[in-house]
Amino acid sequence: MIQINKLGFKTKLIKEITDAYVSSSVYIPLSDDEDTEGSPLIEPNTRVSEGEVLSHKSVLDAAVHCSVPGILTEYKNVSTSDGKVRKAAVIQTGGVFSYMGKKRTVKDYSNFTPSELCSALSSKGVLNTFSKPYSLGKKLYKMVGENPEQFKTLGVRLFNEDPSCCCDASLTNSFPKEIAEGAQIISKILRCDTIVFYHEKRQNISALKDFEFSKKSVYVSVNLSSYPAGTQDILRETAKKNQTAVADFFVDAFTAYNVYRAIANDEPILSRLVQVSGDAIKKSQLFWVRLGTPLDSLVKECGGLVAAPYKIVINGLINGIAVSDSKIPVTQNIFSISVLSKKSVSDQSQINCIRCGRCHLACPKGLHPDRLFSAYTYHTAITETMRKSIALCSNCGACSTVCPSRIPLRQTMNLMLQMDEETLAQCLAQPWTGNTMIDAQNYNDSDTENDAL
Repeated sequence: MIQINKLGFKTKLIKEITDAYVSSSVYIPLSDDEDTEGSPLIEPNTRVSEGEVLSHKSVLDAAVHCSVPGILTEYKNVSTSDGKVRKAAVIQTGGVFSYMGKKRTVKDYSNFTPSELCSALSSKGVLNTFSKPYSLGKKLYKMVGENPEQFKTLGVRLFNEDPSCCCDASLTNSFPKEIAEGAQIISKILRCDTIVFYHEKRQNISALKDFEFSKKSVYVSVNLSSYPAGTQDILRETAKKNQTAVADFFVDAFTAYNVYRAIANDEPILSRLVQVSGDAIKKSQLFWVRLGTPLDSLVKECGGLVAAPYKIVINGLINGIAVSDSKIPVTQNIFSISVLSKKSVSDQSQINCIRCGRCHLACPKGLHPDRLFSAYTYHTAITETMRKSIALCSNCGACSTVCPSRIPLRQTMNLMLQMDEETLAQCLAQPWTGNTMIDAQNYNDSDTENDAL
């Protein structure tokens, strides 16, 4: 694991949340998760209303809604934060808003069945953004259908996994009752009897504790002085150490908040809380942003640039992704934008592995990312035990963060995680090329005799 104080950045809680200006044009991808891409439902050159459904693949896949009123001028391919190119609806903003500025009502959902709640979550476009985004309603419906017995515990993480981001902590500070109610709705679907809230030790959750839950609520403090601290496995281990209930299912604060909005307020998901920071902009801010808003419009709202932007990083300085297109639209999966100058970015040139062992020491699972990288890239020999250990990787990025040679360890591990067992075995069984940054002769099977799965 990595000590946060050695990484050279400090994260402050941004208490003030500002509504970002509505962009004159928004670009709304027809899919906002990794698996689903629906067909467009509206023809170009058609007037659309705020909240109107643009794409919906199936009943339980999350619907994509128009975040602003206006004219749908065309569909075009746009780059998204996950590095993919997706078809997006281009909306020229104009007209009357259906939800923005209107008084919110609270709907009585007490008689809704779990199936009806799942359907409502999907129709309103709610994703679970705890890790990789997916349709929350579809996942819950499948879990309940496959497990007739009730689930015991729901886990709610009240902070971002990447410690350079403060969105979920700020959201909890501003909307504790909504998050509590959203968590209670999810627990109703799963028939849980306990909700565990994982929070930072310094985080003020007194308002959350004052909420009158119909379920048992438990609060577990998490030490964020080291990374990673917010993955499912680590949160479960933390709960065991505190002798509290171990969660069967996890959501983050933003997901719980969106569940409240979708069910209690009967509103589709049209906006995202986004942290914009970095030494290349004038002022760091926390915005409610309409989905589809280009990134560069948020930079302007932060007072513009004070230095030439050298790198734009999406979703955190540890586990984030560098992007080159400032026109990438905001989706539910974007929670932070870091605009960095050249002086704040370390040398990114890759050199040979120096066999320092830092990646192994930093890995919370005790894996050997350097050897797995060499096996994948240069087909150096590894044991079957080490090959199977890849399945334990949580893709936290700790290995890449500490690597002094700047080898793309996390990216390579992620590629291997996406392969099935047979494909991965065939890939790693290829003959050694003899051209490797890691000396294969230094590795032998005895190195892995004590490696445990």
